[in-house]
Amino acid sequence: MHRALKLYEILSLVCEQLRRGSSRRKKWEGYLFSFALTCEAFSEVALDFLWSEVHDFKRLLSLLPLDEDVATSGLMLGSPSQKDWERFRLYSKRLQTLSINTFIDSQLLRRIEGDSSRDAPFAFPRLSTLNVTFLFPPTSDATLHLLAFLRPTIINLSIHGYKSSISTVGAALRCALPSIPLLTSLQIAVSDQSATATEIRGIQHPLLEVIHIPVHLERICLPVSLLSAQTISALASLPNLKTLVAEDNVDGGMFSMFSNWPSEGPNWDINEEEAFDPSDWHPSDFPSLQRIEADVGLCSLTRLLNLHPAFARVPQFSFPCYLPGPTILRDELLASSLPQLRSPTHLDIDLASGDLSWGDTPLRSKFFAPLVSAWSDLVALSINHAAPLDVDDDDLAAIVSQAPKLELVRLAPSPLDHSGPSRPFQLRASLACLQSFAKHCPNIRELAIPVNVWTVPPPEYVAVSLRGPLLLDMSVSPVTKRTDTIARFLAKLFPHPHNRLTCHWSPAVWNWDDDWNETEESDFEENCGSHLDESLEKEDEISYPETFLRRWRRIGHLAHRDRRAAGTL
Repeated sequence: MHRALKLYEILSLVCEQLRRGSSRRKKWEGYLFSFALTCEAFSEVALDFLWSEVHDFKRLLSLLPLDEDVATSGLMLGSPSQKDWERFRLYSKRLQTLSINTFIDSQLLRRIEGDSSRDAPFAFPRLSTLNVTFLFPPTSDATLHLLAFLRPTIINLSIHGYKSSISTVGAALRCALPSIPLLTSLQIAVSDQSATATEIRGIQHPLLEVIHIPVHLERICLPVSLLSAQTISALASLPNLKTLVAEDNVDGGMFSMFSNWPSEGPNWDINEEEAFDPSDWHPSDFPSLQRIEADVGLCSLTRLLNLHPAFARVPQFSFPCYLPGPTILRDELLASSLPQLRSPTHLDIDLASGDLSWGDTPLRSKFFAPLVSAWSDLVALSINHAAPLDVDDDDLAAIVSQAPKLELVRLAPSPLDHSGPSRPFQLRASLACLQSFAKHCPNIRELAIPVNVWTVPPPEYVAVSLRGPLLLDMSVSPVTKRTDTIARFLAKLFPHPHNRLTCHWSPAVWNWDDDWNETEESDFEENCGSHLDESLEKEDEISYPETFLRRWRRIGHLAHRDRRAAGTL
């Protein structure tokens, strides 16, 4: 064997490629398992990858003899031999990510803690991410559960209180944060609809006591009920905090809100027990804050942005918001919330949580109106919604002209309308809108947008072309069989040799099987193209969206061929 294959770095690259190149159907674990059986040198590296993440602690405990504790629905230590412990150490030393969601007997915890001492041959030395979910009664010793796994090397910590264990979250925070000074990411999650606001806010006092300890903290995720003036003031002093995430307190909150939606508003709100005093604001607050993610109801977005003056100047916003009520309120709520943003550079708005809803109100120019005033510095825009995109080419030109710095645009509402076969598509934008992006956004490098190429042919004349490379995705757009003229238009509009027509959006929107992604759209060779030509010429019926995916792949092949014929390749 060549000595280069004995280098850990090279073998790690091979294992990483095996993991990335595997689909959901062809599990990467199987490839790495075969790789580990090749030889001893390969085995060590492959085992590091196979055991780097353990999301079920029972998998690790299965290496030891255990007994089920019927009374506590947990696990108790049996009688492990020295050989059992050696096997346990062989795999536990490889752990980097560990999730604990099982009640563990105190005897087993003490044994793990004892064998994980400074002089022990194993101590989870590589552990960097710890996720703890408290499923056991509040009388259990939450501190003991954490102490058995806390390591100074941990940089990501997630504590999840579930049902009656919410009261243990505060004790867990007091125990954990002083022990992991290098912490960079902290998540506190509460999943209990029966918990009162007072019970949830009981976590706030221990949080305020220890939040100043992890000075390297870069990301924090909190329930909205913890976002009081005191919490915001404490977070404002963290020098390295870059991302703030606010989440709903309950599991499946959006669906419970739909069923319990009162006429006057939602039945929960951001903590306004103590209003923020503008005199407490200092220009040095949140010195490193770059991103806010608001996983809350859209009606609470304005109140969240008003919690601190510094939030309005944060450049990156992600709003995976849901609509607590009729979708007709969507545009009005956005119109009142988005003007709070001064000059964002990245906007990610996701209003399509859950299944696609074909009855949603289409996204018209009124939907984009609140954004236009703040678009001068916008670099990335992603809007995901189940409703059709009901804007024409002129509307898109007016919108895009206000954002000359755009580099990434993903407008991914569904282009299909199931109202009937006579009106299968509700799209007014056509391929002509792509010229607006080429004209007003010279730095555009990724564009995903649904257009109507079913009834509207491509323009005969290309007024402007984009010089740089572009990743273009229209794979769920309705398109006719006349793919050659479409390909010629795209080849002239985007002549750069590295331009690609991708189909990555289709599986994401329609949750297709991975088989549709087996043929990479970058492989536009003659054999692939001829196969697509033959299959499409014989096709008489429309089976969307699969038919459109095949046609767009063919268009990509033909455009690649036209660029090569024009001498741009």
